[in-house]
Amino acid sequence: MRKNRIGILFMLTAAITAAAAPCFSGTLSKSGAIIMKQTMGARQLGMGGAFTAVADDINTLSYNPAGLANLGKIELVAMHMIGLANVSSQFLGASLPTGSLGTFGGSFAMLSAGDIEINTTHDDGSFLNSETKSAQSSILITAGYGMDVSENISAGLAFKIINSTLVETYNASSFAIDIGGLFRPIYEDVTELTIGASLMNLRIGNKMKYLEGTSDEDADELPMAIRGGAMFTKRFGGYYGDSNSVIIAGDVVLPNDSSMKANLGVEGGFEAMNVRIAIRGGMRINDGPKTIALTGGFGVSFSSFQVDFGIGLMGEMGSLIRASFKANFGAGQEEGADDWW
Repeated sequence: MRKNRIGILFMLTAAITAAAAPCFSGTLSKSGAIIMKQTMGARQLGMGGAFTAVADDINTLSYNPAGLANLGKIELVAMHMIGLANVSSQFLGASLPTGSLGTFGGSFAMLSAGDIEINTTHDDGSFLNSETKSAQSSILITAGYGMDVSENISAGLAFKIINSTLVETYNASSFAIDIGGLFRPIYEDVTELTIGASLMNLRIGNKMKYLEGTSDEDADELPMAIRGGAMFTKRFGGYYGDSNSVIIAGDVVLPNDSSMKANLGVEGGFEAMNVRIAIRGGMRINDGPKTIALTGGFGVSFSSFQVDFGIGLMGEMGSLIRASFKANFGAGQEEGADDWW
């Protein structure tokens, strides 16, 4: 049975990679659906967006669907983001582990790209009226599945529905899939090295056509990207949930509509009096309006709950701010497994 699953996943990976090749042929394409460019998570922002290999909470749906295999508990997450130029987004995610059958996950995200003032004129060009409308509003629904193919390898697949509206008038929608994998060459009680890779937002529907009759050439492509990352974790003072830990992570992102990006992040966690605290820092390179942007944040977990805060410093452009709340339910697949999540 396991050999059959490995074979199916291998063929699926090869087919999707071949299908994506024309989208990464070295020429930059025009892309829409900005909500698909927004990675989610307050913890993830604090770590500079380096999460492709960390991939250990439901926000992995924005980075690498294979990370769903790491979720051994039912998990619920809610996040709110205040961004640049009055951009805001909300995210709701949930996971459902099924033991040896893998883990299912789903999310619902909304994005508002601020307001725009629209002036209307008479036929002769004279002013008629002015009104304020939402510049762009988008909804992204994701359903994913991840499983352990072997003790050191995980794989995942996700399906996405995107709907976007410009100035409350022009609407477009499409479909996409993500595919990802995780490999753990070192997976010990106190030391872990994980390598992750994913292909995100591979369009399987039509391009984004906001105007009726728009040709494929003039329509907006989805913002596809290839992600690769590595994570090193060192735990101190015991095993898993009883230990302090340090995580160092890095990502490289190759999008189809801009130049290569890099993300670096670190997280230090320690436990005292049944409360776990994490301090985070990171750097985003070519990932936003600044060439180099620093990020930071912290998290506090107690019992089955976790609160996270992240901030990205964008200089004169302002700051990205994210706050999230997470709840876990159930004992998990492994008693005492690392919940620093």
